[in-house]
This record gives sequence, structure tokens and C-alpha cells, in this order.
Amino acid sequence: MRSTSKRRSATGRVLQPREMTCGEADTIVFDKTGTLTKAKPVVADVIPFQGDEPDELLRIAACLEEHFPHSMARAVVEAAGQKGLEHIEMHSRVEYIVACGIGKIVMMTGDSERTARAIAEKVGVDEYYSEVLPEDKARFVESEKRAGRKVVMVGNGINDSPALSAADVGIAVSDGAEIARKIADIMIGSDDLCGLVTLKRLGNVLVGRIHKNYRAIVGFNTALILLGVGGILQPTSSALLHNTSTLAISLKSMQDLL
Repeated sequence: MRSTSKRRSATGRVLQPREMTCGEADTIVFDKTGTLTKAKPVVADVIPFQGDEPDELLRIAACLEEHFPHSMARAVVEAAGQKGLEHIEMHSRVEYIVACGIGKIVMMTGDSERTARAIAEKVGVDEYYSEVLPEDKARFVESEKRAGRKVVMVGNGINDSPALSAADVGIAVSDGAEIARKIADIMIGSDDLCGLVTLKRLGNVLVGRIHKNYRAIVGFNTALILLGVGGILQPTSSALLHNTSTLAISLKSMQDLL
């Protein structure tokens, strides 16, 4: 899996075709839970039903839950070690996306309409859909693709896997479900969505560099052919100039994208 959590890791390797598609993307779809929001439930109280000690019940529950990645399980494990944690929900704002060429930002969640509307207003998405099933997310992605859009899907749960697979580029959050990380084309190393901006900028610059190199190579080689046909350049000189230009463009392309 690949991480964009650090700029050097993002710029220090060759991007794959799906990653380059990010430079052409104009629509991005977010799963809400765990992606745009990060819920951290806590144990408020332990109420025994048969006179058992609350701390002992909590200890046993923590032993049972410590190997499960679900947020509820983590809350039980944390409560066993430290009590009095507050329930915090941190929002990662969708910022600077439009400036990078994304014209449509969509949030999809299985949560209720009320919750979805509140979060959509908080983060500022263009559209939101509530109470959706995994197949609904995948169908939406497919419909956007049929409409001619390049779609990026960002999610972290098992229910996001069909949409991650259907999208032009699937992006998973590192602490999400394992199946989502395996299906996704790209993985960001934290819940800070600023990595998406860096990824989109990388895609834009990379596509621009490819087009620029293509025009330079075609233009220069066309000029060499015309000069050779006209008898102005000897074959040896033309070959030397061709190889020199290829080497120069290759060296220039090795520069960091950002």
C-alpha cells in the first residue's frame, strides 16, 4: 500500500496509472463515518446485572474486544485503562479541493438524514446522501462515470469497498478496514484529508509534465526529420541531436513534482 502522509514519500517514486488519474479527476465522493468524521465513543458507565464488580466486567470486556478494530471496541479497551474520557467527534474540513480542479464534492453515509445534513453543512460538501447501502454508493460512482466524470472515492469501511473498487481512483484511510485498504489504489496515512490536496496537485503536475514532454519530443523530432529530408542535417548529426534531446528531457523529468 502507498501513503501520501509525507510529501517526500509522495514525490519520491513513480506514480501508477490510477494515481495519475487523480490529475484528471473532477468529482470526489467521501464516506462520512471515519473519513469526514472521526467518532470516538467512550464508556459512560458499567452497570452489572448480577452483583458483579463493574471493574472486573470492564476488564473482561476489554480482553474480549482488544483485537477488534471497531471504535466501540477501542472505547472499551481505553476505558479499562483510563476513565473519564470525553466523547469527541473531530471533523476534517473539505478545503482547497475546488482550487485543484475538483468541481463536485459528495458525501455518502448510512447515517440518518439529520446526522448527514449536520455534517454536510459542517464540512461544506456540494451534495450529500443519507441512509445509503454499500451498493448505493457503488451505483452512484458508476452513474457519475457514465456521465463522463473522473471519480475519486474516499472511504475506510467494509461498506465502502464496492464503491472504492468501482471508482476511477479508490483512496482509503490507513486506520480503516483491512479490505478497504487492500481494494483501494491509494492509502493516506492519517485522518487528515490534506493529503488528498497534495495527491491531486501531484496528479495535476504529473499530467501537465507528461503533456509538455510529449509536445517537446514530437516537435523536436519533427523538426529533425524535416531538416534531414531537406538535406540540412546529416544523419549522424540528427541522431546525435535526437539522443541528446531525449537525455535532456529525461533528466528534466527526474525533478520533484512538488
